[in-house]
This record gives sequence, structure tokens and C-alpha cells, in this order.
Amino acid sequence: MNKRVMLSIALLGAISSFAGMDRTKFIVGTYRFGDKIPGFRTEQHVKELKDAGIDCVYSMRPGTNAAAFYATMDLFEKYGVGCITEGGEGIGAGCPLGATPRGQMRERLPPERYLDAAKKFRSHSALWGLDVRDEPSGVDLPYLGEAVQRVRQLHSNQFPYVNLFPSYARVATNSASLTASQLGSFSYKDYIDDYCRYIPLDYISFNIYPYSKIKPNGIPVLFENLRIVSDACLRTGKSLWFVGQANTWFKDPPLAENCMRYQAYTAMAFGAETMVWACWTKGWRYNNVYSENGERTVVYDRVKRVNGELHFLGDKFMRFRRTATHLVGYAGHPEYLKGSGCVSEDAAFTGWFRDVRAEDGGPLLVAEMVPRAAARANAIFVFASDDPYDEHPQQRTIRFTPHGDTVRAFGGTGPITVTKGEDSICTISLMSNNAALVVVK
Repeated sequence: MNKRVMLSIALLGAISSFAGMDRTKFIVGTYRFGDKIPGFRTEQHVKELKDAGIDCVYSMRPGTNAAAFYATMDLFEKYGVGCITEGGEGIGAGCPLGATPRGQMRERLPPERYLDAAKKFRSHSALWGLDVRDEPSGVDLPYLGEAVQRVRQLHSNQFPYVNLFPSYARVATNSASLTASQLGSFSYKDYIDDYCRYIPLDYISFNIYPYSKIKPNGIPVLFENLRIVSDACLRTGKSLWFVGQANTWFKDPPLAENCMRYQAYTAMAFGAETMVWACWTKGWRYNNVYSENGERTVVYDRVKRVNGELHFLGDKFMRFRRTATHLVGYAGHPEYLKGSGCVSEDAAFTGWFRDVRAEDGGPLLVAEMVPRAAARANAIFVFASDDPYDEHPQQRTIRFTPHGDTVRAFGGTGPITVTKGEDSICTISLMSNNAALVVVK
């Protein structure tokens, strides 16, 4: 085996450290799977889950029926689906319940509780992870770090899962309000920095639901959240895991397919390596993928199509890693950047690609990408981000000048034609809310 191949394997292995979860792949997941629907978890439901492109179910509640839970795990194993189970004292729980009053995790969940829960735990190859805590307060992060390490020691076949608050959670205004606030920090950046300081995990997972906000307020909040987390990931070498919405708020209409694409491709432009949808069945919000009666809704086919694109493009996307993100052409849409800490550029210059912009001057997200393994190729990820509310989709022409002899482009459904002019300027065509990985050698 030559040195280049050996180095490639070593570098890919660096992001594939979890038992069960192949982190060299772009992972698509979902929250909730029949937790509140009696008799839902049949083989047909698991098959439909896999057919829709779901790799893993996050925070699945184990319930109290051991036979039923592990029968579902057998089906997950059969169809190649992973599971991250919620903590609890019952069946399938490797760690005690994580939902405790803010600031009281150490007192309510002392070390011996984790040992007691581990003694009751029965492992399974489909159980990829154990949900240690969802949306922890910053004041609990030092002890949560100890708990995460304890779970790592007690469960070699599962990884500890922690998911964080979004940036619109309530911050503290003074020392007295730290415990009472949701974040338990004075700013979202402090919250993320403390996570990196105390939690021994190589990823940052957070949820944010931009379409629960009044238009257009969800977009700058999404950008702010992704900016802060992606900066922390770059600084610490962690992976970015993104939890967005497939459902809607306060009985709004079912979410548009392009709104799902907008979230996923925006997250990828900031380096996300997983996309997790909330929710498959009833958990929170309305218009989930399945109804409260366990029937497929119109959301199923929408999320299935989007997931198919994410897997096709994700396989190529994961050969690279993101090093920077440019927000191009937002001068005419300041409402999408207000308060986000992001700035608009007229064009992106990445070294390997010059003058990346849309011919119509409209919004793009452009991620600089470098290869994970030893290779000559470099890339940009380009997202036509002009239509976050799916109101006026249009064909966009993206232009750039590459440094390299060979240029190829890939979209969610296949290769994209690259047109090269005599002046070395290349163009590709993208519809609004679609993305392309452009590779140059």
C-alpha cells in the first residue's frame, strides 16, 4: 500500500471514531419514532424510515417494554438504521434521566446513578448512542463533562449524545440570573465556548427552528447560530451536527420542500456533517412526517426527496472539509443579516476559485473546502440562498474563475454541466434553494 493511500485511510479514520456510526458519511437523522403512538414501530414503519433516507433516529424513548424495544432494535439492525436512545431508569437506558432543573444536575444525578443505570443496560448493535442531556444549561456544563466521560467509560459500544440550545434561548443578564436563564451564560458564544471547554466530545450538536420565527427573523438567527458554532468547530477541530425542522409551528401549513433544502444546505455551507429532522412522529410542533394516528403525511415524500439529494451530494461533500463561509450578494437583503454578525461580500475569493458570484447579483452562500485526504482536488460548496421562504424560485447562473485544468460540479440529483468560456470564466446553473459542490484539480 502506498503512502498516499495509507494517509488517506488515516485521515478518514479520524472522523470515524464512533461504534456503529460511520462518520466518513454524511448522516441524515430524525427525532422521535413512534414514541407516543401505540403499535407504531412495525417492520413496515422501519422500512419506510430507511426508504426515506434516514440513517439514525435521535433521542428515541425506550419505553418500559423490553421485548418491544429490542424487537425494534432488531428491525433497525436489519435495515441499517442506528438509534440514539434517551436516558432513563427503564429499558434500554445506559444513563439516568437527563432532564433535571437547571443547575441541579450534580445533585440530582450523582455518579452512582450512572453506574446503577449501566448495570441494567443491555447493549445492541443498532444502539449507536446514549442521550446524556438535551439543551443543558451552561451552569451544568462542568458536571455534564464528568457525566459524559463516565458514560464513555461505562459504554464502549455507544457514544454519549449531547444536544445544545439554539442561540435564541434566554441568556443571563447578571450573576443572579445565571441559573434561571435557559443558557446559563451571558451570551451564546460564552455558552458554546464553555461546551468546548468542559465537554469531551468531538462534535457540537444544536437545534434551531428558523421557520418558527416571524418572517424574516428566523434567517439572521440561523446565520448567527451557525457562524458561532462553525467558528468553534474550526477552532477546536469538532464536527458540526445540525438539527432543523421538517414540521411547523402553531399549526402553520406543512413545511415546503424548499424550506427543508434551505436549512440543510445552509448548514452544509457552514460545514455541517449531519442533518437531523424534527420530527418523524409526534414530539413537538405540528405537521410531522407522520400524523398522530401513525399515517404518512405530505411531509414524508418531501423529506424523502430532500434526503435523497443530501445523500448523493453528501457522499462527495464529505471528501472535503469546510474552512470558511462567504455570504455573497446580500447587500440587497440586509434583513437576512441583521444582528447575525455576518457581512455581505460582492464576490468570494478562495485562492482556488476567484470572483464567485451570481450573475443576477443575488444571495449565495459559498463555503471554501479543502480535501480531508491527501489529494490535489479543492472545492467550493455553493448554495443558491436567495429564496428562504420558497416564494419566488428562479434559475440562477453562478460564475467563477478556477485555478486548475479540470472542473466538475455535482448537485443533489447528479452532475451539473460546467460551461467554460475563452476567458477561463466558468458558469453553472442552479435553481433557488439548490446547491452544488464544485471541484477543481
